[in-house]
Order: sequence, then structure tokens, then C-alpha cells
Amino acid sequence: MLSADIALGECSLLIVAPHPDEEALGCGGLLSWASHRNRRIRILFLTDGEASHPGSLTHPPARLASVRRDEARAAAACLGLHEEQLAFLGLPDGALETLNAAQTQAALNRISGCALELAPALTLVTAWTDPHGDYQAAYRLVRRALETVRDAQLRTYPVWSWLLEAGQFGGRLKGCRVDVAAHSHIKRQAIQAHASQLGRVVHDSTIGTVLTEQLLSHANADYEVLLEPTL
Repeated sequence: MLSADIALGECSLLIVAPHPDEEALGCGGLLSWASHRNRRIRILFLTDGEASHPGSLTHPPARLASVRRDEARAAAACLGLHEEQLAFLGLPDGALETLNAAQTQAALNRISGCALELAPALTLVTAWTDPHGDYQAAYRLVRRALETVRDAQLRTYPVWSWLLEAGQFGGRLKGCRVDVAAHSHIKRQAIQAHASQLGRVVHDSTIGTVLTEQLLSHANADYEVLLEPTL
């Protein structure tokens, strides 16, 4: 297991999350560690997560988007971050795989621009192993964006991958565990800030997203996993 100091080295930290909550679930401990050491940090939220509770009358997409942005700000504050370190790109939730050319180019420009601004930066994005289409599309976007950034460093963080059987990954994964034990209590607070994803906000969507206890048990561990990019 690596220390956070070894894993991050002298790099700044750029986190790309398809929706608000993955930043806390996948790398909240490393974010807390980095913020407490005054590293330069930026989090890019590709979508506002407005499609997490389809059919809700109390929280239609526009209202839910606002709720989830506020939750992201609250989670960031738990981790020691300020609002100016966050950026919401407002891309359509559930449709990152089908962005038009203009949306794709704007996202690529924003990601590469942040990586250049923070250089040298370690960029973290959701793992290609995660089954959600938005997660995989985010990975492809980031990988493409960093092709224009000299000496870019890319790693990925699993979220829902924890619930898959090992054989579903299609090959052996390479990566490392990062010790975040000293910041795990802060990470748990950040995860709890995403109340809508814990079933505490929207109550009229029968197919709404709720983080499972099994997933949370992995997210609340004293370590985080960073995988090497592939595919």
C-alpha cells in the first residue's frame, strides 16, 4: 500500500466526476489529504446528476440538478475545498456517450485546459471497468483530452466496479492502494453530504439511484484504489 505522499508526489490533483458524489466515493480521502497540504486541486463535474431519480414530481431534473450541485459544494467543504475549486460543466446526465461534436469539444477543451493550468497534475477519472455508460464515456473523454497535455499523468478510480465479479473486467487490472486512513472520517462526512444519493431527499421515484450498503462499505475503507488506464 502506498502513502498518499508517494501516490501523488509533487503533483496537483484534477478530479473528473461524471456526476456529483463520485469525487467523494472514489477519491475523497486523497482529496482531503491534498487539501490539507495546500495542493492545487480542481474538480470537474461533467453533469449535474439530474437523471438520478426519474419520474419524481417533487424533484424534476432542474430542481434535482440544483440539489446535487449544492450537495457537491457541501461535500467539497467537508474535504477542505472552496467553491472556486469546483466546476460544473452541465452536460446531460445519462448521455455522455452521445454528446454532439460541440459538447464533446467543449468538454475536451475544459479538461485539457485544467490539466495544463494545474501542471504537473495527476488526473483521476472513473474507471473503464465501471458498468455505467457515463463513467466509461468520462474515461474516454479524459484520456482523449490528455493526449494534448505533455507529461500528463492519468489514473482511474473504481466506484461501482466493487460490486462486479472479477472475471467481468476482461483481464488483470494494474494499480495500487493508497492509504487514506487518517482522512477516512472526513471522507465519510463528504459522502454523507450527498444526501439525495442516500435516499434522504427524493421519496417519490421508485427507480431512483440509492447507494447500497455494499458499495458504501468499500467507499468507507481506509484505502482508495487507483487503477492504471487501459483500453
